[in-house]
Formats: sequence, C-alpha cells, structure tokens
Amino acid sequence: MPRYYFPLDSYPPSTTEIRQKTLNPKWNQIFQMTIAESKFFINGACLRISILDHDVVLFNDIAGEAFIPLSTIPKMSGSEIKHLPKQIILPILPVSHNQYGIEFMILKDRIHDKIAKEFCEYELYIKNYHMLPPLCNDTNEFRTEAIKTFDKRKKQIKTVIKNVF
Repeated sequence: MPRYYFPLDSYPPSTTEIRQKTLNPKWNQIFQMTIAESKFFINGACLRISILDHDVVLFNDIAGEAFIPLSTIPKMSGSEIKHLPKQIILPILPVSHNQYGIEFMILKDRIHDKIAKEFCEYELYIKNYHMLPPLCNDTNEFRTEAIKTFDKRKKQIKTVIKNVF
C-alpha cells in the first residue's frame, strides 16, 4: 500500500499501445507524466503499472502489476536521447488479496476522507473485477458489457454451487 497517493483528478491513469496476439509481449514505450519536483522524492511515492490481458472473447483483466519508487528514477540531465536514464526491468506481480490487510480496512473506514475513499474504491474495483476502473479511459475496453458478463457468470456459478450442495 503506498504511503503517498497522487489524486486521480490531478494525475489521471493513462494507457499505452496494446500488443496484439502474443503470449510474451515486450513493452517498450515512452510515456510522460509531469510531477512537481517537491512531490517526486516523497518517501513512499511510486508509479503503479498495471498490465492488462486483453481477451478477444471474454473481458479484459489485470494480469499483474509493477511498482516503481519514484525516488529510484534518475532525473534527466537534458532532453537528448543520450541523456535518457537506463532501462528499468521490473517483475510483474499478480494482484494479491493480501494487499487488502488492516491498513486498507483503516483507510476504508475513513468515510469523511475523500482521498482515502477514492483510493479504496479504485482498489476494490480492481480486486472485485480484476480490471481497471472506468475512469482509466481505456478506450479499447468494453467495461459495461464486461462487468455485466462477469456478474452474470458469478451468479450462474453461485446457483450451480447452491444446487449441488
């Protein structure tokens, strides 16, 4: 759980190009975020990268996530290509239900804290639907249909289990 949170209205999630028809995609894209230097080195501030598995038949789901502490990203000394920092290789970790421990429950109970509420809703959406929330502006995802399909299948499975036992 991050120690510092960048509000979604100030730092909206962004998406990159989709790698089609591959089980071993290589992501080699550039993206830019503007963060005030005063916030860049705050203890605990990190960049979260979520990897989506774009399905043809079913709905798109989160395959894993990676976190980069912002303090580990070196500042560029110029705008030329030779000044780019070294490539960062990150392990992609599956979404774990262990990340919703006591700290998360404390945040969830802060009903008058707008930022805590926004953070918890975002995290719970990922936990429950295994996909990014609609506010991520992923134009390649049909979220409404995916959620309906997911909820319908969940109900069907519950009905089958109920009838068997």
